[in-house]
Amino acid sequence: MDHHYPVISCVCITRAKPAMLQRAITCFQTQSYPEKELIVVYEEDDAATADFVRQYVPDSNIRFISISIHPKQTLGELRNIGIREASGTFICQWDDDDWYHQERLTRQYQALLSHQRDGAVLTEWIVFDATQQQAYISNTRIWEGSILCKKEILQQKPYESRKAGEDTATVEYLTANNHLHPLSQSPGLYIYIYHGGNTWHHQHWSYIFACSHRLNNEHTTTICEILNGEHSISHASQLLDNITQLHYHQITQ
Repeated sequence: MDHHYPVISCVCITRAKPAMLQRAITCFQTQSYPEKELIVVYEEDDAATADFVRQYVPDSNIRFISISIHPKQTLGELRNIGIREASGTFICQWDDDDWYHQERLTRQYQALLSHQRDGAVLTEWIVFDATQQQAYISNTRIWEGSILCKKEILQQKPYESRKAGEDTATVEYLTANNHLHPLSQSPGLYIYIYHGGNTWHHQHWSYIFACSHRLNNEHTTTICEILNGEHSISHASQLLDNITQLHYHQITQ
């Protein structure tokens, strides 16, 4: 059956994390969804990212956008710039320090399509504490950072001009107006990583860990290997599907 796939624009705001950015780009490039672009937004005083961009082999699906620091923009404002620059029908938040399953775009797009919504958002994801080398499956809630939504709908409620929590009011608005399908029991699509230099402080993350389901040593080791690049994205995605399947099988026993 033929299907027209609209372009999904993944918007990535980055700052001085070239190794993590490269991992996020690799996750993007291996997405199974056919029509996609990556918009990478960085500030002009970010020498590490500027150097990365200079050395990067041009890719027609990836655009790097350098933003002046006069005036200085908040994270919310940078996200809005990325969304405005995007050419896709849909926008997907694509943070530079996280890891993505190769089916993330496909499965979220299929979910919004089958439930006739304008977007889809995850209600669980994998959380990894890199400082303690421990993995978890999160508690159930609407995880704002996992949003995929039609651009025109997302722009009805732009991100707030804040350094953190800029996406909360936007996602609350979209949820309240029934625009988003909450995609449940799919935590393996996204690994949310605490590395000690995140936007949110440690207290925020400690609360997330406390609310989450701690994964066993074997599964945590697998996730460490995935994040260290010891498995291809394809194989890693299969491993995460296995972990997810086993987790939900166990909790329903």
